[in-house]
Amino acid sequence: EITTPVPSDDPSTPTANDPTKVTVQALPNLSTSTKTVANQSGHPRTASEPGDTLLYTIVVKNSGRGVATNTVVTDAVDGAALENIVITQGAGTIAFGTITWNVGTVTPTTPVTLAFTARLRAVLPNGTNIDNQANLATDGVASVKTDDPTTPAPSDATRVTVSSRADLRVTKTVTDGNGGQPQPGDPFTWTIVLDNRGNAPARNVVVVDPVDANLTSIVPAQSGVYANGQIRWDSGTLLALASVNPGSPVTVSF
Repeated sequence: EITTPVPSDDPSTPTANDPTKVTVQALPNLSTSTKTVANQSGHPRTASEPGDTLLYTIVVKNSGRGVATNTVVTDAVDGAALENIVITQGAGTIAFGTITWNVGTVTPTTPVTLAFTARLRAVLPNGTNIDNQANLATDGVASVKTDDPTTPAPSDATRVTVSSRADLRVTKTVTDGNGGQPQPGDPFTWTIVLDNRGNAPARNVVVVDPVDANLTSIVPAQSGVYANGQIRWDSGTLLALASVNPGSPVTVSF
């Protein structure tokens, strides 16, 4: 007969007659957080044009069993493609091209939404891909990145693709070095101006100008090459023709 209660023992520890303990780990999980982008200028995100305004929205979701504490969201914005960054949701700051939100606590039942707008720069090459992804850090677990929920890939960046084109306008003028009405023997200067009025660089431009047989003493400027009755300028001899940018006309003459 046992008259005195005897406590049980946890055999997995060296301590005698100790209680059997279970430690509960209730960790946060921010890996299901998302980031989307909407073109506010009316174009598809896959065919966004230079000058368009984009709205990026981040939803910080805690799908874990514990509360996320001291949560910080950072977003490095591509300054080569985007400008005029404006935070529209969440108390964030911008420094050196990175947005930082000190979100603090995120519970499993209450997502936090953050947002900012950005404008595509006025000149961008056609087909440029602009990837953007936020980083989320919180106590107790490794940092994670946002996911684009519109694609099947996990934890992928949110992508915008640029649709742009060059629009090259060419003018040609002539001046008589002696002034007045043109006379045989007068020196003439022909000037060709290439003006890109599009929203993408014109790459590797080639200018070819057939010269009338009645003209003599052909002397091309800007490193043009005269051969077989025509003058040719290209990026091999004139670097400016490698990329004729909007707002930066290129002039050649002879």
